[in-house]
Amino acid sequence: MSSSESEVYKSDSDVVYNTIELVLANNKQLAQIFCSVDTNGIFKDGMLMLLKSALRPASKSELEGYIMNLVDMGFFSIELGYILRSMPVKLLKRNKKGELKLPKDSELLETRVVDGEEKVFIRTWKVLLVPTFALRAVCKEKVTPF
Repeated sequence: MSSSESEVYKSDSDVVYNTIELVLANNKQLAQIFCSVDTNGIFKDGMLMLLKSALRPASKSELEGYIMNLVDMGFFSIELGYILRSMPVKLLKRNKKGELKLPKDSELLETRVVDGEEKVFIRTWKVLLVPTFALRAVCKEKVTPF
């Protein structure tokens, strides 16, 4: 890497840290939300719930755009996670072919009888927001709450 490339990389990194510091220093509610996210991350739906109260009035699409901006600015990285759950078959509808209609973004793992009731076990894929090293570093540096 040439020295000019190195400077650009360093300045981009500095911009990320400076942006995070500025946003957190000027919005204590967002600082509390972002700095309390565990290193394992938070489901995007959970972040939407938290931001909804902090950024009223904002539509779901505005909040989702805000989350994508946070990713673009280096606050969070995106990973794919999943939830495993079971539910009674009778709660699911069937299509014209008689196949079970699963919740959106879910896949059937197995069907089994549990305590005399037929249940489905499904995996639902979710977007996971994981705090970046930069966000964790800024939060750690500011040991006292913002």
